[in-house]
Amino acid sequence: MDAWELGPPVKPSAKRVALGTERDMAKAVHPIARLCVKNFEVRELQAACFVTFILPKSCPYVQAVFNATKHHAEKAKSAQSGKCERPQGEPHVHAWAGLLRVALKDEALNSYDRQAIEQHRAVSTDPLVMSGIVYVCKVRKAFDRDSMKMFFSVHRDAKPSLAALTKGVIHAGGKLKRGQAPRSGLEREVQEAVDHLTEILGSN
Repeated sequence: MDAWELGPPVKPSAKRVALGTERDMAKAVHPIARLCVKNFEVRELQAACFVTFILPKSCPYVQAVFNATKHHAEKAKSAQSGKCERPQGEPHVHAWAGLLRVALKDEALNSYDRQAIEQHRAVSTDPLVMSGIVYVCKVRKAFDRDSMKMFFSVHRDAKPSLAALTKGVIHAGGKLKRGQAPRSGLEREVQEAVDHLTEILGSN
């Protein structure tokens, strides 16, 4: 009864719908475009500042970072409950120390490489100060589930140790990556959407 008594629902005109859609698209394009620019800038910054490797997740260097940061987190948690003192230094500094310990046992390093690491370890007596020497030492997930990305950024005083460590990482299957990282699948999808919306708005 309602169907014939009240009549069909009033629909907005096509012109109003079109205008509303254009406004929505215009509002969407700007933040999405900013997102793409931000991601580009992050990749550009990483390429300029970091030494980056892709290496197997199972290799001893990756496991050294996992173990060091896990141990640091466990000690920090125990310190909160008063069971022990809080660990000194940042987690990435402990990760760096763990990596150097693994490198010293790596057969790919020669005596000069080991000497550079030993000298660096000898003068690195304060983990708090080490944050001003080792800026970045971390691992992140890679596109391949069996691989990890490893980032380094160090002061020039630690460059000889990083050069020696690089030999070990490459020997363990790591690949030194140069230039900007490729865009992710999501970023490419967003860029396609931006291009499509820009084309629609430009043609109206």
